[in-house]
Amino acid sequence: MGKIYVWIREPDDCSIAKVNGIAWARPCSDISVDPRIYQTDLKEGYAEIEVPPGCYVVDAAWQPGCCGNAKETVVIFDCGEPVCAHLIREYAGEPISRFPSLVDHAREANIEEEKITEMINLLEKIASTVPGEKIRRFSEKEFELKRAVSDEPHLRTLKQLESIIIKK
Repeated sequence: MGKIYVWIREPDDCSIAKVNGIAWARPCSDISVDPRIYQTDLKEGYAEIEVPPGCYVVDAAWQPGCCGNAKETVVIFDCGEPVCAHLIREYAGEPISRFPSLVDHAREANIEEEKITEMINLLEKIASTVPGEKIRRFSEKEFELKRAVSDEPHLRTLKQLESIIIKK
């Protein structure tokens, strides 16, 4: 057995997020093969999860439950060696920065454009009602980098959603 040290970080400055809740690790293998979930209390943005050697998906949540989540990550724990997992805190508006990918996946799945437009309209409503400091949008530099690595369909989606997902 060994430990996974879990830290929750703020997205803007990488400081420790002072949140309390639960952190957990589940094996990367098919859940039907290994259904165990190892969990422990998360205190002041830190937790220690005891696990046997293996590959794990690590995640955490805190109060309020629906809006207190982190970006999960994968860790590989070898016998006797501790592993650190630093998870980035997400805010209520965090999905806005990942919305272009969701739209692209919906188009790849041949979802009707009318339904995609409904999603975009809903996101615009959310972006206009959630306080600005609770929404993670792309900076100009992040947006520039995203454009540099995107293919043509994703570039079109970025252009379509630019007013929603970029910081102003």
